[in-house]
Amino acid sequence: MKASTLLATITTLFFVGCVNDASPKIESPLNGKLIQDQKLVSQINASPNTITINEVEYTLESSVWIDLMPSIDPFSDGLYAFSALVRVDGNTKQSDIEIVQYYIVNGKEIWVPDDTEVRQNQSSPNRLEIISREGPAWDRDSKLNIGLKIKIQKTGKLFWLLSPNVPIEETH
Repeated sequence: MKASTLLATITTLFFVGCVNDASPKIESPLNGKLIQDQKLVSQINASPNTITINEVEYTLESSVWIDLMPSIDPFSDGLYAFSALVRVDGNTKQSDIEIVQYYIVNGKEIWVPDDTEVRQNQSSPNRLEIISREGPAWDRDSKLNIGLKIKIQKTGKLFWLLSPNVPIEETH
């Protein structure tokens, strides 16, 4: 009887610990996956090209490419995506903007990168850069929609932003 009580207690603590994980990851259940979710595709594709936060306009500039240069680096394969959240007036972007999720959409498929790097551009403080590597091997003639979900930390308000029809470039 005591062994089963101990086992139940350990199992309960394990599951409670998993549920209460508060690590600061970007919406982790989807990361690194290629998913098909028509509702999410519609949400991303319906997002505006510019947003206004506290009377300041922001836009998303994006590029996507495949590196065709021969390499011995195993991480050089796949799709690369680069975006910049840009404060249009050129001033320093708000410090309380958090990138919640980065999406790359090709038709009905969505790549949710698992290695997204977010960094402040040091020479242009009005730009917050988002970089992802090792994406899917989509057709080079594809035009992708890049979606960004951001949150204002002070208020918790969410915004969606779209960079539409981004062609896949090739580098040699």
